[in-house]
Amino acid sequence: MSDSTFFVSAAAVRNLKHSAQHRARGVSSSHLSEALAAALGFKTHAALRAALADCATVEVPKPSNARMV
Repeated sequence: MSDSTFFVSAAAVRNLKHSAQHRARGVSSSHLSEALAAALGFKTHAALRAALADCATVEVPKPSNARMV
């Protein structure tokens, strides 16, 4: 079994968060930001933002619901 990787951009992360906000009513914006960063393999949202600050896209492992929770 191989691990799949994906490339995400700041715009893709914004779209994911926007979509999640419609499905997870009552969850704060900051919690969604942190959860998305975790799902993409980052320890914090700040780490995700820092990775995206240096380039247009960043390679991430396959998103994980388990890491998101």
